[in-house]
Amino acid sequence: MTRSDPQRVGTEDTRLIVLRGSGASGKSSVASGLREQLGRNLVIVCLPVVRPAFDPS
Repeated sequence: MTRSDPQRVGTEDTRLIVLRGSGASGKSSVASGLREQLGRNLVIVCLPVVRPAFDPS
């Protein structure tokens, strides 16, 4: 695409990284490390894994 698109974010080189994991499993720490190593051309999304509540009945 050569024309300017107001809905578009980033460039052709922008990478999307999705991290999933339980709460306090280190997603934010991994995201920080990736940002340090790979630079600013990233979109990092951290998604918690939500587990259903235990129902003993």
